[in-house]
Amino acid sequence: MKRTLIALLCISAVMLTACGDDSSSSSRSSASSSKTTTAAAKTTKSTEADDKTTTEKAEETPPADLSFVLPADAVDPDLSKDDPSDDSIRFTYDSDGRVESYKYDAGDKSFIVSYVYKESDVQIYAYSGEIVVAYEKFSLPEFDPDGGFTTHEGFFFKGYKF
Repeated sequence: MKRTLIALLCISAVMLTACGDDSSSSSRSSASSSKTTTAAAKTTKSTEADDKTTTEKAEETPPADLSFVLPADAVDPDLSKDDPSDDSIRFTYDSDGRVESYKYDAGDKSFIVSYVYKESDVQIYAYSGEIVVAYEKFSLPEFDPDGGFTTHEGFFFKGYKF
């Protein structure tokens, strides 16, 4: 009888320990979930605070002077040359010989002007750093690879007579 009682006590102890593990595991899981939720809430609050600080800084910082100066108003290259690049302006060309881009300075600002040719028009983007400061779109006359340089509304072209 003593042995049966000891066996029953051992079985009971094992069962209680197993039940305790399940409930403590469940409690740990619940506590872990609660910690995760709390951490997520703190992160959200932190992100909202960072966004507010960034917005406040942006409102406090005055915008940079992004006024655009047309290329023809800023520089005066010799357009009679095949490549009028000089110290004031540097041209690049596409495979057809058309102006692809150029870089020039106007006062203390530097600009890059880039041309995107479509079938019958050109889109011109002017950048100051990484910011687009001007955009123009012009219908194009017929291209003549021997046409030389010209200006149109302050921009330089090669092979087009407007």
